[in-house]
Amino acid sequence: MGDESSEAFAHWGLGGSYRRLKRFSLALASYAQAVRLFHKSKDDRGRVMTFLGLARLAEDAGRRRSALGEAARALAVARRSKLRYETALARYEIGRIQRPLRPPHGILKPMGLSASVLRRWRDIP
Repeated sequence: MGDESSEAFAHWGLGGSYRRLKRFSLALASYAQAVRLFHKSKDDRGRVMTFLGLARLAEDAGRRRSALGEAARALAVARRSKLRYETALARYEIGRIQRPLRPPHGILKPMGLSASVLRRWRDIP
């Protein structure tokens, strides 16, 4: 009790873990709890990161328009709170969702990299 930001951070982490496991309903519930707690504790940085997680969740579920909406929410909070790093992250996410890059597998193979490794790198929070 009283440490909503720490509890919210735990829910944010769970949301990301569930998303990567493709357990989308559990991810959504965890992210929703994180947003509520971050809002209650006035932790705008946490809200931005959770909105970005929700954007990834929507994108992974094939809901690109929803993903852009969540990323836009993240950007609005980051700008309003003057969070420069988080503003850059949100802008990057919006651009990445709007123009996804599909690296040619021919470039990856000589480097000993698979597309799945590249996707995991992309998934680092």
